[in-house]
Amino acid sequence: MSKHKPVQYKDVGLEIALVFARYFFHSEYLHYGYWQEGVAVEPSNLLQAQEKYCELLLAHIPPGTKTILDVGCGTGRFSQELIKRGYSVDCVSPSALLTLQTRNRLGAEQVIFECRYEDLETERRYDLILFSESFQYVPLDRAFQNSLKFLNDNGHLLISDFFDTDLEEISPLGGGHSLKAFNEGVIRYQYTVLQNVDITAETAPNLDLVNGLVHAVAIPIYRSITNALRQNHPSFFRGITWVYRKRLAKLRRKYVGNARSSASFARFKSYRVLLCQRPPNGVG
Repeated sequence: MSKHKPVQYKDVGLEIALVFARYFFHSEYLHYGYWQEGVAVEPSNLLQAQEKYCELLLAHIPPGTKTILDVGCGTGRFSQELIKRGYSVDCVSPSALLTLQTRNRLGAEQVIFECRYEDLETERRYDLILFSESFQYVPLDRAFQNSLKFLNDNGHLLISDFFDTDLEEISPLGGGHSLKAFNEGVIRYQYTVLQNVDITAETAPNLDLVNGLVHAVAIPIYRSITNALRQNHPSFFRGITWVYRKRLAKLRRKYVGNARSSASFARFKSYRVLLCQRPPNGVG
């Protein structure tokens, strides 16, 4: 009798995020929007802001680039755009759910490495390796080391992600490598930073958008369900809340209240678009 693999909570979260993105925002992008002045921060404008983000990434791809490795490709929506523009694109997708979405979008012949970037093994080499909000999930040293192996001579890393600003205060927001540690890694592995664009102000509004959606939709639904369980199945409710008390407490700290706001993001995080060139002869 075969055993089913346990469902990963991360995949559940991704599936919920995708459902929300499709229904509320009419989008299959899972990345932040790039909010320009004059565009109201509201759900109806998120797709527009996400498309502006894609335009920003495209503008940072160096001339002469032909082959791209898209690390953490999401649903494959941006990979699809790259392919339309004539680039040869391979994908890295550690999520089974998102791998399925990408294959359905790009076709069965699409090269998708179904693993984490730090576990990737391939003889293929690329002109550019793209990390669009995926860099923070890869250990820093492994990100730099693997990229040395997989980049062609004079190849580039294009990183678009947020970093921790290393304040002494405890941040209410998780995620992101230390910006100081990143800069130290660049020096240690001898990459050259060609472009370093701070887009924190243009991405911070995403936190207000998500916070508004959570308070307007997710929390009322959660409270309705828990109230019904508490009234109709009190023993079951007490048991389940005890078993998952730590996870529920973490979710409450993360989403209840207004700690996840554009103001706190701008204070504790720094969102950067970074174009880095591989050191000559792969030294590092």
